[in-house]
Amino acid sequence: MDQPSHIVLYIGPIAVVVLVVLLVVLIRMTVLNARSGSFPAFLLVKGRWVRGIAEYGSSNLSWRRRIGLSSAPSVLLARRHIDVVDSPEQWYQSSLVVVTLKTPTDSVSFALRSGDAAGLIAWIDSSPPGT
Repeated sequence: MDQPSHIVLYIGPIAVVVLVVLLVVLIRMTVLNARSGSFPAFLLVKGRWVRGIAEYGSSNLSWRRRIGLSSAPSVLLARRHIDVVDSPEQWYQSSLVVVTLKTPTDSVSFALRSGDAAGLIAWIDSSPPGT
């Protein structure tokens, strides 16, 4: 048996693909975290809290899963259509608070640090009139 088995021939390329995918995911996470207006936030999706990164810009609030390959947001909310439902509530016994936002078609709940929640609410409240 001087010839390598077929399995050994596939291990190298598979390892390279896995490493490339991990590198892309790590670069994506680093870029998302470094953006101005971005903050870590859990999103309630079908009864489960999913870790992600939210980002507010001039007219939209976007949320992306923390781990993933896509650069497109999973959730995109227009600033002019967002209202805060209630005051933030503490999330279980953690340092996070839950902020529920109302849109014309649904409500969306985020769990985030209290400072980030204050910034998000201020961003929503300071929306220019008529926009």
